[in-house]
Amino acid sequence: MNPVLVIKNTKKKTDKCTFVYSHGNSSDIGGCLAFAIMISYYFTVNVIVYDYVGYGISSGKPTENKIYDDLENVLAFTVIHLNIPLQKIWL
Repeated sequence: MNPVLVIKNTKKKTDKCTFVYSHGNSSDIGGCLAFAIMISYYFTVNVIVYDYVGYGISSGKPTENKIYDDLENVLAFTVIHLNIPLQKIWL
């Protein structure tokens, strides 16, 4: 699995939702870290940021299908390993 950064908001109880943030082209986890922290703080939500295949420290060559696979893997990780219900996840 590609690198994933989970930002857990500790300001208040954060069971209202979790954002899965997909960065834009020519970016990576490091490039959107400050933005993800700001979203977490101001909206009192958890934020998950991930790198697509071929971005940041992820290996491989990005393709449209691989990017869809990456998002599906992050969603599965969020639901299965972080125990966050699908209905509380925003993309």
